[in-house]
Amino acid sequence: MIAKSPSMEMMRPVVTRPSKPVERLSDSSSRAAKLSPSAAADAMVEEVCQALGAGLAIIVNGLNPERVLLAGSVAKSLRPLEARLRASLARYAFAEALRSTQLEILSLDKDATVRGGAALVHYETRYETPRRRTTTP
Repeated sequence: MIAKSPSMEMMRPVVTRPSKPVERLSDSSSRAAKLSPSAAADAMVEEVCQALGAGLAIIVNGLNPERVLLAGSVAKSLRPLEARLRASLARYAFAEALRSTQLEILSLDKDATVRGGAALVHYETRYETPRRRTTTP
């Protein structure tokens, strides 16, 4: 038997079941079937923007980066939805962290993002100052 600790008792109000049951894909599909095609598509786009905004907010809140770059073929399709995405990001991110972060949607392909990562590694290993270096090459 596990003894009840004060910390477990304090956690009890936090660890509860969600008030709303998790929506299944079949439920979402049946709900979307009742809407007109354009309304269903708009609802799905809104849901994607909300989810992506919440995910980006985790990055902004946790890492507080100077810039967040979205690239690739999927990012290209986000350009017309940029205002919705920014609104969703603002809803979930801390205002101070978001104020210091610049969000950019790039029109580059996937190869460019890989080259950018390789260039960053090259730069950091070649031009890194000795005081920051933790291991010798």
